[in-house]
Amino acid sequence: MALSLRQIALVARERDPLVADVCAVLGTTVCCVDDAVQAFGLENAVMPLGTQFLEVVAPVRGDAAAVRYLDRRGGDAGYMVICQAGSAAEQRACRDRAVALGVRIAWEQRHADGSYLQLHPRDTGGCFLEIDAVDGGDPGGRWPPTGGVVDGTGTRASAISAIEIAAREPETLCARWRAIAGEEATVAISGKLELSLTNAIIRFTRCEDERSEGLNALTLRCSDREAILATATARSLIDENTALTLGGVRITLE
Repeated sequence: MALSLRQIALVARERDPLVADVCAVLGTTVCCVDDAVQAFGLENAVMPLGTQFLEVVAPVRGDAAAVRYLDRRGGDAGYMVICQAGSAAEQRACRDRAVALGVRIAWEQRHADGSYLQLHPRDTGGCFLEIDAVDGGDPGGRWPPTGGVVDGTGTRASAISAIEIAAREPETLCARWRAIAGEEATVAISGKLELSLTNAIIRFTRCEDERSEGLNALTLRCSDREAILATATARSLIDENTALTLGGVRITLE
């Protein structure tokens, strides 16, 4: 198994205010706006963090699925985990395992530079899981979904090293995601269920209700922690418990 975390998508009622917060706090800039997401009733903006990317999507139509998701989550939230397979063959193997588990394919396309696969979130559980394959690509190389941008050097956060997905049955969710990836579910020493990617860890935790089920936290490897916290404080993005939040997602700095 050679899945790498390449991109995380947040969903917001309004795109531009959250994009402004992300750029200011993390010291990054928008590298791509993809008009193709209009087919899903969305607008987006993508920002590099090292060789990974943080995306913000927002609905532009009242009938977009993202509107229902925002209503269920009670506001801005984590939305999608986008991974890169080591090869087209590995992507096909993930697809075959997902279908064998009864997971529906939400969307897939083949382009000149690679193939793209989204699994249905009601079947995977937790949030959208997308697995893409780039022709001749490597986990830190060219990433066509963002216009080919590779390097986000100079940003205050250089990598997304871990994410947390909450579920009412985290053991079941972890087992399903690991099965899709081609691994068996195991319990980490920390007591948390985890799936290890080549460059990040996905942790599965317990929640009490449907509203809190989903992608709830990111851990960022940072080069300028003080600047991140100072900017977040100035923009009122740190709560009374000193937790930094962007787009409804808790941010841990390492």
